[in-house]
Amino acid sequence: MRTFGIGVICGGRFGGPRQTLARVLRDKLGVSSGDRVEFVELAEGQFAVVPAVDDVRALKGIVAKPRKALSIEEMRRIVAKRGSGA
Repeated sequence: MRTFGIGVICGGRFGGPRQTLARVLRDKLGVSSGDRVEFVELAEGQFAVVPAVDDVRALKGIVAKPRKALSIEEMRRIVAKRGSGA
């Protein structure tokens, strides 16, 4: 199998590499407007449209580690302070 490209599901507006899929197909694939899909060649002239999902491990490192670990009590104080609007 070979992946041929990635597109973005479009809800009716066009621009860029966007595809419009009928609602029944979007529902079956579990995708909605703005989601990415891949086109995978199954055989000569036959393609599958599959949701383009990344492995959760690809998210590692996006958020920096805190400089120091907070205690539970420190976390509670911060939450209480923000919850009070202060």
